[in-house]
Amino acid sequence: MKTILLTGFEAFAGLSSNPSQAVARALNNYSVGNVNVISSILPVDGLVAPKKIERLLDKLEPDAVLMLGLAAGRTQIALERVALNVLEYRIPDNAGVTKHGEKVVEGHTDALFSSLPIGNILDAWREARIPAYVSDSAGTFLCNQVMFLARALRPDLPAGFIHLPADETLALETRQAFVPLEFQTGAIRLAINVLATLLET
Repeated sequence: MKTILLTGFEAFAGLSSNPSQAVARALNNYSVGNVNVISSILPVDGLVAPKKIERLLDKLEPDAVLMLGLAAGRTQIALERVALNVLEYRIPDNAGVTKHGEKVVEGHTDALFSSLPIGNILDAWREARIPAYVSDSAGTFLCNQVMFLARALRPDLPAGFIHLPADETLALETRQAFVPLEFQTGAIRLAINVLATLLET
């Protein structure tokens, strides 16, 4: 049995929930073919989250890593193409810490590309009539941080990041555009199916 590590983030910035956390929890132990999903929720803490990612990679030895996070204000699901080796927190993390121009990994390259089958996932979403796009910026907050770190720590693994828009719970709280949580969960399930096909070939 092969394993996909699926991560989401806890709520942050004073919000009551995070759709990436809900989606990751909903898909924990989801199986397709010979591939099983193990989910974990990361803290929005620039010191603790990297340590947790490293522990998960060492403990689970997954065959692929799919990371999820919230990009409030976006109106579609976004596959991230690249992570930058820079930390620039425009808001504090949940520990109250900000970062300004620090490196994710000192001495490493300036950027790392996703190794997910981005084109295949996007094609599957389009066939299923799921609005989505490829983004060239994962930002400079923790989403970018853990994507860069996972790619740096396990360069041979398929690994990357998907940003989710707000769901209905957050829209009720913040009056912003949203995509229903059930729809988002279905989209990530389909992405996992595509990734599982890659792992089984």
